[in-house]
Amino acid sequence: MDFKTFRAYMSAYDKPLNVMFRTALNRFPFKAKLRKGLEVEIKSKRHAYFFTTLRELDVIYVDDRFIQFRYKDKVLKFYFDINGFVALGEIFREGIYDVDVKGRTVVDVGAGIGDSPIYFALNGAKKVYAFDVNTTYLERNIRENNLKDVVEPIRCECGFSNNLDIITLKYNIPSGSVLKVDCEGCEYGFFGVPPRLISRYHTIVIEYHNGVRHLADLLRASGFNVVIRGNRKKIGLIYAGRPT
Repeated sequence: MDFKTFRAYMSAYDKPLNVMFRTALNRFPFKAKLRKGLEVEIKSKRHAYFFTTLRELDVIYVDDRFIQFRYKDKVLKFYFDINGFVALGEIFREGIYDVDVKGRTVVDVGAGIGDSPIYFALNGAKKVYAFDVNTTYLERNIRENNLKDVVEPIRCECGFSNNLDIITLKYNIPSGSVLKVDCEGCEYGFFGVPPRLISRYHTIVIEYHNGVRHLADLLRASGFNVVIRGNRKKIGLIYAGRPT
């Protein structure tokens, strides 16, 4: 266990050392309490780690099928796959997509279970086009949170064949929009051909998975100010905004 994971356990659980001990010895299932007092059942190492990602969220209920927590005086409900990737903590606690979306259209490439598009909708986005190759959880969570009028789920594999220009033109994305891309490697193809319609975007956030490559240079050449957070040769985030 690395130091970052150790700290996550320490901040998430009421008795973290007990949880780590039982987890290391595969003594499943067992009950544990989160810092806020909510009791959870830990059935596997995946469960034990998953609950650490929820630290500091105002969780009302959680099991290995769905979670309910408070955000902005609302109770949100998300169904998810316990074996899949869920970024609720990064999005709703750390605010990795904390950019100005109020009154804007958002294009969300790699919408996952709907966590990021719902975050954008609750922070004032006028319309969110949510793209993912699998929209099962995405569609269900949009319905559960009563955001069908704002968030439109679209089953689509983005990349070379469905790149930035094609998506922007097909859905008539207006000028001043926001683009978020987190698609596990498709970002390089999505921006592969120098896009003509990138000028329609006010802010762009990209999670890169195999190094920055050409992405930062392309954004700077298109008139964006660029900030990179993370390892330039591995994984990180690019924040790009138009000069004010």
